[in-house]
Amino acid sequence: MVEQGLLLHEEAENHPDANVITGAVGAQNQLFLDLNIYPVQHNDIFLLCSDGLYKDVTDSEIVNILSTPRTSCQKKAKTLIELALIHGGKDNITVVVIQAR
Repeated sequence: MVEQGLLLHEEAENHPDANVITGAVGAQNQLFLDLNIYPVQHNDIFLLCSDGLYKDVTDSEIVNILSTPRTSCQKKAKTLIELALIHGGKDNITVVVIQAR
């Protein structure tokens, strides 16, 4: 609904259908992926996470943690999980942090 312009991102977070799963691996016999290709620069950081992280940790908190210099990806992931738990941790929290070399 956000992509269609029907809701703002902020409205979508509190929408009654916000927890509805729209896609899942293994739900169908054939897997269809959305694919985007972007150029990767040295030291780019990628975050793959579940809604258990981004529903309890703000975008600015995530950016601050991922931007911490001289901190390993493992430490950044652990810090993000700990912060989500401090904020309530109402859902499962999955975090993968990868840095391009």
